[in-house]
Amino acid sequence: YLDIGEKDDLERVRDYTDKLPMLRARKTILKFMKYISLICYKIIIHPIFDNFILLIIVINSLILAFDDPTNDVSSLPEWVDTAFLVIYTMEMILKIVGLGFVVGKHSYLRDYWNIMDFIIVVTAYIPKVVSSESVDLRSLRSLRIARPLRTISNVESLRVLILTLVAAFGPLLNTLFVLLFLFMVFA
Repeated sequence: YLDIGEKDDLERVRDYTDKLPMLRARKTILKFMKYISLICYKIIIHPIFDNFILLIIVINSLILAFDDPTNDVSSLPEWVDTAFLVIYTMEMILKIVGLGFVVGKHSYLRDYWNIMDFIIVVTAYIPKVVSSESVDLRSLRSLRIARPLRTISNVESLRVLILTLVAAFGPLLNTLFVLLFLFMVFA
């Protein structure tokens, strides 16, 4: 019985040859990077990782519920927001290393929900990097509300439900125009 299938990344690295200098060192570095990527991939596909991230999102949602968005100053300690940001950043880094960033069929930025996660995490760093005395960044605090939307990317049934609702907007929009026309005529 002969198994003829595609080689995985580690087999391709092992079998690769060229005439450029330091082939052995380059192959060792590439093998190490592939092992790290494989470890990150194993972590992100594990159910415990998904459950941990969902738990963090639920805790973050509860803490955001206690925060008063009308105040200029957050009632939460700064370390709470920083801790959540670090956890979300670690999740993003694990997914980027495990899946790849852009290149690849299943890379991180090929999924729309991961794009949303990426935007939420990157915009959370803007107030930390930019001096708040020179620019008013209080409006960026409202983007923290989008963090609970990350549950959509982790719960498959919720993802299907949201995609179905979005797909239904087109036909519903046509119905809304007809209804609006009828209201205008009979008004």
